[in-house]
Amino acid sequence: MSYKKMIFTGTLILTLSGFLARILGFYNRIFLSNLIGAKELGIYQLIFPIYMLCFSLCCHGFETGISNLTSRFFAKGQKKNAHHLVRLGCLLSFCLSILLMFALFEGADYLSTFILKEASAAPSLKIAALSLPFVSIKACLHGYYIGLNHSSVPAVSQIVEQITRVGGIYLLSISVFIMGADARIAAWGMVLGEAVSTIYTILAYFRRLFFENSIFFQKNLQKNNSNKNKQNKKISNTKNQNERISNKNNSDKILKNKISEDVYRHSAWSQDYDMGALAAWKNSSANIYQNSKNFWSNVKNWYDINLNWIMNVETQMVSNSLTQKCSFND
Repeated sequence: MSYKKMIFTGTLILTLSGFLARILGFYNRIFLSNLIGAKELGIYQLIFPIYMLCFSLCCHGFETGISNLTSRFFAKGQKKNAHHLVRLGCLLSFCLSILLMFALFEGADYLSTFILKEASAAPSLKIAALSLPFVSIKACLHGYYIGLNHSSVPAVSQIVEQITRVGGIYLLSISVFIMGADARIAAWGMVLGEAVSTIYTILAYFRRLFFENSIFFQKNLQKNNSNKNKQNKKISNTKNQNERISNKNNSDKILKNKISEDVYRHSAWSQDYDMGALAAWKNSSANIYQNSKNFWSNVKNWYDINLNWIMNVETQMVSNSLTQKCSFND
């Protein structure tokens, strides 16, 4: 069973058990109101603020701490430490509840007279104080089971408590309080319910402890551990395969990026080279054109100079011939 399913199952079990316990408690209130009347039921309800204060002092912190630490110990495979924690928590909570029980029992008259302003609530408060040791042990064991995500034991314990409370009140009403019932019968019903539910929780704990130490449980545990190891190996293999695939994809991406960068660099280099070659060709062609232009201009100048020289020579020769002719005629 997966972790999410365990949480969902545990929540569903506690919700259904709490709903059923509330229905039984609702029936209990109706039965009590018809049995003892509105006044005595009000006196019974009057003792609950002081009782719940003592309950919070000796139970709530231990239950939460044991639940948290038990889940941590079992996650690490330290079952012995978890059982030592439960025993130590039960011992401390029980000792504290004994002290609070005696304090509440001895101070019931004062609390009822000066704080609750109802002296007739003292007997019910004294009876309710007797349930504190049972409640302290049951709360520690409930924290242990909640830390294990085994919500069935706390759920059944709540239902057993309500059924015992209703049944105990009914049996007391037809036996001890047959002449007339008051708020004390409700307090005794609460004590009986807490005692029976605590005994059930203790028996469930020792049954689990004996089952864990048995050979059959050890074999099943080894089998479950081997199955878990196989599942973990499969999960690790799939994870490694996925990691290899992702690493391969990443390497392919890196290689593609490098190739694209090299192609881009090569294309940029070739483009720059082509631009440089074009510029050099333009410069060389311009130089060739200028040199050819200068050459032809020099050739033209040379031709002009030679032409002038030839013209001068011919002119001189003509003049010389004319002078010779003239002299001959004379």
